[in-house]
Amino acid sequence: MKKNIALNLLKEIQPKIDKHRQLINPVVKTDALFHLIDNDPKSDFYFKIYPSKEATKYISEFKPKHSQTTEKYRSEQTIEAVSKQFDAWINILDEYNKIHSIYDDPITEAYQKEFETQFELVDEDAEYASFDLDKQLFIDSYLDNAILKLESEITEGNKGEIEDLIAEANSLKTEQTQLTKKQVIKRLSKIWAKARKYGLNLLKEIYVEARKELIKHLIKGMIES
Repeated sequence: MKKNIALNLLKEIQPKIDKHRQLINPVVKTDALFHLIDNDPKSDFYFKIYPSKEATKYISEFKPKHSQTTEKYRSEQTIEAVSKQFDAWINILDEYNKIHSIYDDPITEAYQKEFETQFELVDEDAEYASFDLDKQLFIDSYLDNAILKLESEITEGNKGEIEDLIAEANSLKTEQTQLTKKQVIKRLSKIWAKARKYGLNLLKEIYVEARKELIKHLIKGMIES
């Protein structure tokens, strides 16, 4: 509840969270005043702010500590210092997203960007609002059907790839009500990109046939060509 957070801290940190929704997800069920996590589901990076016994200070805990380590760090600081720590942490997440490494897949990333472009939202609130209930129910139903189709395609040769796609779909089903519209499109695009990388037959099963319905339900004002 926001009224459990001092107004000066809320005014200092919340605008930063809103600005960087593409990088982070808030955790609501927490003992911290603020608890943010990297929106990469495979990452364990986080930033937490706790109250302090000193009225003018707060306890910050975050991972990574800085760009030279992935260790966590905890300290007691003024609001101004905590705000600077948060800015530095956000910058690290942004840098991680920009740099390519041996763990990245440029082909899948290119496919994902292509899907994100096709499903680019014109909604003014796409960066901070969730889809409405009808769209959330549609997405949930779509993912259920996609999972069933994927399960029917499992063979000894593709079991690992399909289980990966099913895990991504189940994760999105669980988390979509906590994500912004843009984050949901990003996660859907990631599923489609992986399916395309694994083989066009998989993509046909979960995307090609459903494309018109997906566009109709998710993209406001877009006319199918």
